[in-house]
Amino acid sequence: MPSNDSSDFIQAESFTMKGNPNSIAGVQASETFMVTAKGDTALAEGGLQVGFAKYQFDGAAFDKAQKDYDRLASAQSDCNRDINGFINAYQNTTNDLAAARESVAAANQKLDDHAAGTAVLSGDDLQSAQQELENAQKEVQRLEGDLSGANLETARETLKTAQEAVGAANKKLNDHADGTAVLSEDDLQSAQQELEKAQQELENAQQEVKRLEMGPAGKARKALDAVAKAQGKIPADYPELANAQFSQDDPAKQAADLQDFQSKLNQSALQVGAQVQAMEKVAGPASYLYEEGTPPPPDRSLLSRQVASYEVDKAIGIGVIAPEKFGVDADGKAIGISMQADGAGVTGLYQGKDSYLQVDLSDPNVQRGLYDLEAMDYITGQIDRHAGNMFIDPETGKVTGIDNDLAFPEKSRQQMLQEGADYASKVCAGPPKLMHRDTAEKILNTDPEDLRRQLKDMPRPDGVAPLSDKAIDGAVERLKELQAHLRNPKGPIKVVDEFNKKTYEAAIKEQSKDIGMKDLRQAGDEIYNKSANQAKQSYLGSAAMNIRRYENQGLTPRNETGIAQRNSDGLKQLADQNAGKIAQAQQDLQQDGEVLAKVKQGGLKGVAARMQHGSADSAKAKVDSTMETIKKLEKQSDRILAMADDKTATEIAPQLGRKPPAPPAVQQDAQQPKMKVGAALQQQSGERPKVPSLDLSNVQQKPMVASLGPDMDDKGQAQLNKQKTREFLQGARKDKAETPAIETPDKQTADKPTTAKRKL
Repeated sequence: MPSNDSSDFIQAESFTMKGNPNSIAGVQASETFMVTAKGDTALAEGGLQVGFAKYQFDGAAFDKAQKDYDRLASAQSDCNRDINGFINAYQNTTNDLAAARESVAAANQKLDDHAAGTAVLSGDDLQSAQQELENAQKEVQRLEGDLSGANLETARETLKTAQEAVGAANKKLNDHADGTAVLSEDDLQSAQQELEKAQQELENAQQEVKRLEMGPAGKARKALDAVAKAQGKIPADYPELANAQFSQDDPAKQAADLQDFQSKLNQSALQVGAQVQAMEKVAGPASYLYEEGTPPPPDRSLLSRQVASYEVDKAIGIGVIAPEKFGVDADGKAIGISMQADGAGVTGLYQGKDSYLQVDLSDPNVQRGLYDLEAMDYITGQIDRHAGNMFIDPETGKVTGIDNDLAFPEKSRQQMLQEGADYASKVCAGPPKLMHRDTAEKILNTDPEDLRRQLKDMPRPDGVAPLSDKAIDGAVERLKELQAHLRNPKGPIKVVDEFNKKTYEAAIKEQSKDIGMKDLRQAGDEIYNKSANQAKQSYLGSAAMNIRRYENQGLTPRNETGIAQRNSDGLKQLADQNAGKIAQAQQDLQQDGEVLAKVKQGGLKGVAARMQHGSADSAKAKVDSTMETIKKLEKQSDRILAMADDKTATEIAPQLGRKPPAPPAVQQDAQQPKMKVGAALQQQSGERPKVPSLDLSNVQQKPMVASLGPDMDDKGQAQLNKQKTREFLQGARKDKAETPAIETPDKQTADKPTTAKRKL
């Protein structure tokens, strides 16, 4: 196993690390930290520069926190009730004492006014005022004694005396009864009277003691005894609580001390409880990955599971798992880094509110991505693929699975899902029902034993627990299962060459049927209860179901997303990929246009074309779909450019069919802020060229944009644009039907189009 300073891991000197700013829209994960690559370096493939990091799960700390919480909670149970009882009694008595003292003051004032002649009282009124004063003074004395505990001590002495008197009277009568001390008639009667009197005094003393024990002095003693018991349970890590001292004779200080103790005890228990609750969110789900009775490693191998998920995805070549890497912080401690993904979760927080993603789930790229993610999750045994962990970029259809550590169970996936009912609704129990042919070929071409070796030999930092043999065996067996299904023509997986409206509607129908609805997209309030904890028939159907739930609740739609931050090399790579897709889409558009022209012909040629290609409506729908793809790709070009610095934007703008930003002015007003690249491009480029729309309405269009080859300059770009348009027109002239006007670039200037109308 390599040391922590190995190049296999992302080293601290290559990134900055800070708290994860959850308030920022677009942050994809709830990990504790956010890491950003320094300068123009990258953290992962594709030039990705931002990731979300967490430390190893600390099983020892979790166990200690649980024990500390149990002890603190027990201490709370021992003393909180008695402390509250004392505080209430103390407050009630002090309130009564304040009122009694006001009564004393009022009676004194009345007598003073009489003595001064300002309010002369009659004889009866004077006597009544004197009685009021006497009663109020007695009440003050009683309440002061109740607070101080003096009355309770006196009452207990009185009780003791009364008990002794009753005992003496009983002895005298008993001695008389057994003949050891015979009493005369008068003495016997006197002894009986003494007993009755002593018994009455005993009863009165008992009532007074009981009253006083229910008062502040008695409750103070009870609270102090309860606290002493509780302190014996408090962990030594809390010396301020375990060693707290309390006044024994000052009720005011007792109240203050006990309230302070209770507040600190409750706060400590609350903090440790929150820590346990947070760690339980990891430890609880992770427990489903292990056989009952099998002690897991302290870190539950979660970082290894996270990184291994990406390694499997990379080995097979599917590309739907966010890059997951091991990192090492400045102190040499291992961290797991999950890279930022393009787009956003199907559901999640946006601008501080629950939201759902506005995305066209019928997009073939989205459909394929979701089914590919199903396949990956089946192999890795992932159990936590809820809607928030499915990221989709609406502009490109790119699907990415994030938060990948709850994978690689050590028991069968079916057993795990049965035992963890909460997780049965987050994944599809079986293999994906549909799979793209390219994906199927990649899975079939993966050697299970190569995958086993790769997982077993996966480098990891010191102290990070590896995947167990059982966890690896399970992934290898699930890969073999998928391969067997794919080789079986009658197996549960249907391999398709493309995803389309038909595959989308089938997924919606299946998920709708599973929750007892005709079409979940039209569902009202009933979808909330019917879909709660409902098993997924497919990730695609589940995404549609969750979006409808959020729509129906009136939650916030999220219609803005971005691409993950990349360095210059990553943006160049992204631009190259996008330019290639645009070029392919333009080629598809030309072919689609030619087909449309053919099927619209009259006569036998038209009949033959329609027999081969389908109706004019279907051909037009295909043209419209390709046009929509090109629009999305153009928007992706804008997003790539907006993220680039001036130098990178200058390099990639022509490749994307844009003018590069103007060079900076020689002199610039110090007060004028530097213009952002995106704004500069908008000002310099003017109205960018667009691909032609082949809608059957007579709408004038912009010229097509072609992709630059690797060695083509701006002049070559303009020539290629004109050539592609010319080829399109030549192919379409064969159709005698009337089609929309197409604009061609002016011979003098490529960015100032003129319109050349022609009947085709």
